[in-house]
Amino acid sequence: MDVCKDLISLCTPIKNRLDDLRFTMALRIASANESPPVEILILDCGSTDGLREYMDELINIAMLKPGSFITYKRIERQYWHTSKAHNMGVMLGKGEYVVDLMADAFIYQGYISSIRSHILDGCIWGRAAHFCGNKWIKKSEFIDAGGYDERMEVYGPDDRDLDYRLTLRGGKFGLIPNGLIDEIYTSDDKKVINYRIKGTKHDLSKTMRKYYEENKANNYLTVNTGKDWGKWADAE
Repeated sequence: MDVCKDLISLCTPIKNRLDDLRFTMALRIASANESPPVEILILDCGSTDGLREYMDELINIAMLKPGSFITYKRIERQYWHTSKAHNMGVMLGKGEYVVDLMADAFIYQGYISSIRSHILDGCIWGRAAHFCGNKWIKKSEFIDAGGYDERMEVYGPDDRDLDYRLTLRGGKFGLIPNGLIDEIYTSDDKKVINYRIKGTKHDLSKTMRKYYEENKANNYLTVNTGKDWGKWADAE
């Protein structure tokens, strides 16, 4: 596995959430500059809202400190697939440690420094008390755990499922202090609009819960076994 020591990758898969990214990106750059080296990675899953043009401009004007950089990759996908998008985003990160960071997440100065402190203390993964979808983790541990269960296509307990498995695996956990991360409020309709499967957020979550319950009942330490996961083929 090709990883860069000391580099922390902020990995954000995104589809049609440029409005959120415009609000959150400046603070990501400031946080990266406080504690370099940092990779800011954006996986564009077929956005039609001008994200490609925004990223082209941002790469040219972002004032990142030496050692830090922006990675932008675009794939053409009609629908959003939660677990495939986040798995692919994390796997693209070049850092030994990665942060699976939602487009609507604000991180403040001190966030990346807190992760580095936890790493020095022997922690393998962590998050804030809230916003459990925004995890940081050693990339090799993410791979060994099988990432997010790719049966979970739509909104559901995918983040709790990964939390549960990481806890079972026994890697030391590091809690990010309150106040270092926040989120933009996002309506339920906006959260589900890009899915192939249609329904309310509540109904979609119920549909995916069976996979979470299965993994818990069997105390699975790893998911996606036997699958070529972490990739998102054109036909999927």
